[in-house]
Parts: sequence; C-alpha cells; structure tokens
Amino acid sequence: MEIVRDPEALSIETCVSYHSILSLTIQRLFSTLDPVPDSHYPLKIKISDGLDGSGCHQTYNQQSNNSVLSTKTFILFGFKVMPITDTLENDVFYNSSPNSPFCFRPVALIALKEEYSNVKLIMNTIVNPQTDHIIQDGLSLIGGHAQVEIVRSLFDTKMAGLLDGAVGASCHLCTATDSQIKSLEWPRSGFPINRLISDARQLFEVVDEEDYLKLPSNQRVGITHQPTPNIDIIAASPLHAYLCVFRWFMLLIYHFDAGQKVWAPSNSKVNSSMKRVRTILQERCNFSVDIPSSQGGTSTTGNIARDCFLNKRDFLTGATSSINPSDKVSLEKIQTNLSVLLRLLNSGDLINCDKMQELCKETYEFILVEYP
Repeated sequence: MEIVRDPEALSIETCVSYHSILSLTIQRLFSTLDPVPDSHYPLKIKISDGLDGSGCHQTYNQQSNNSVLSTKTFILFGFKVMPITDTLENDVFYNSSPNSPFCFRPVALIALKEEYSNVKLIMNTIVNPQTDHIIQDGLSLIGGHAQVEIVRSLFDTKMAGLLDGAVGASCHLCTATDSQIKSLEWPRSGFPINRLISDARQLFEVVDEEDYLKLPSNQRVGITHQPTPNIDIIAASPLHAYLCVFRWFMLLIYHFDAGQKVWAPSNSKVNSSMKRVRTILQERCNFSVDIPSSQGGTSTTGNIARDCFLNKRDFLTGATSSINPSDKVSLEKIQTNLSVLLRLLNSGDLINCDKMQELCKETYEFILVEYP
C-alpha cells in the first residue's frame, strides 16, 4: 500500500499503481491454488473496489518528545477479489468470505479530508485512469491473460454522494423521488437500478465555476454536483447496508415508543423516547447506540447492527419494553424480514434472486401500510 502524505504531488504518473498492486495480489493468490491449465485462459476476474474516509471528528493535540502530534483525516482506496473463473466458467477461485476485513487489499492511503474536491482529485488522478487501463487491457499473468470486471461498491452513504453526485437523492441506485418511493406502485415495479453515471454527466452541460449544477432542482433527479467515477455504482456494501438499515430500524422503534406511527420530523416526544430506548439498551443489553465514540464517529458499529438482526428476540425485548403488544408484532415481522434480506445480501452463496425480490416487495409494502 502507498501512503500519500503530499496530496499536491498526486498526478496520473503517481507512484500509486492500482494495476501493479492488483496484478501482484492475483499472482500471490494463484501461488496458493492449483495451477490453471493453459487451455483454460483467459480467466475472468471480478473485483470490488471503493473509497472511505477516516471521518471529520474533532481531535486534540498531544505533546510528546517536545513535538506536537495531531491526528489527520485520510481517504483509503482499496479492493477485494471476488470470483475468478476460467473459459469453461469453472471456479478457479471462490471467495467464501468476501466481506471479511482480511479480504480487503489497500492500494493507497491519502492524507486528504473526505470532501468533494478531494475525492474528485483522487478519482481523476489515480482511480479512473488506472481503472480504464485495467478494464481495457486486463492483467498479464504467468500462465496467460485475464479479463477484469470492476464493481464499485466499497463505500458508505457519504462517499456514495461524493462519487455519484446524488447528495439530494432519495436513493443512490435509482432515480425515484420521495413521493414515488412512498407509493405502493413503486415496489411492485421491482426496484430498478437506473441511476447511471452517463445520465448524470449529461446534466452538467451548464455548470458554474465550481462544477455545481445550474439546472432547476426539479430537473436534477437528486444530482447536486458532477459525478466523479467512470463506471456506474450498481451495488451496496453489506456492512453499510447493515448500518443504514439498523439506524432506520432504531428510528422506527423511537417513533413506535412515542406512539407515532406516521413518519414526521423529530419532536420532543420522539426525542424523549430516543433517550429512554438508548438507556434501556445500555442497561439491559450493554449496547451504546448512536452516541459519540472516544475513537471518533459514533458508538454504532457493524457488530451492534448485526447483533440486532441476528439475536432478534433479545434485542427487541430490551428495546421495546414500553411499546404496546400489537406494535411489537409488526416490529418483529419487519425485523425478521430485514434480517433475512441482510443475510442474503451478506452471503457468499448463490441465492434465488426472484424469491429475494418477492421478499423485498412484501417487506416494503408491509412497511408502507403499517408505517406510512
């Protein structure tokens, strides 16, 4: 992994080489596998990559050996290797635990704050040119040639907005509006993924000097600034899916606890319920939910989110002590369905997408009816 301490030195000829690190990773991976017959080349390699920032939380300086130490914010760029198949579609390598941190291969750690101008710089100087090179030319391995498919999915919601420019959108995968996603007709259409980078770039024929869009807001489909990737974002990270769904589910619990089943901006009653539920979870389940962490960010971690949906009964018992029984039944159904969907998304096994889509529709329609 390359550490870039001088962001101003970034250029297309930078020392950071996505291509060489990817090639070296595949070669080392192959050294642990059975040799692939020459007749089975070219191989097909699927890669998932992305970026993430270290956050913008406040830090303090410390004195050590008469020098001032301070924590800086960074942006990490890296990838993980997904399935590798040969010309006969046989698995040469199958990643049985694709979401393990041990499968992540860092490429560069860049000393920049997580904001649009910096992400644009990184994409234009490091990621996009080398991604084009990798996809077009593939990799030359010892045994032969390999074609590479890259899926950009390793990022959180904030980074997704910085990448695709859809900060004002309801969804980073589709162009549905707030009114559309609250209609029962929308889930029945099958949740189309139709937010394309090429379409977003066409909106930027007229921009201001800072690359911000001049079109009226009703014509922007949620786009606020020019997208930076060169490939479409058509997937979501399982970890951040757990975190986002967990935060939404906690908001659902707060509103049910406050006796408000219709979504509305936070008020004093909902805020009181939020404090009460958090206190109960801390006392009964030893969970600290959505409070500032001493390490920066919040105390809500992926493990807490997973525990909510894996140990469903224990979590709901602690979080819903003051909610009436009929609402608890609805919450249990929603929690169970979300648990199944998240485990399917997180699974490394082949799943039945048609049945998963039906469960998505059923869950979405149930939520719209019970919690409009």
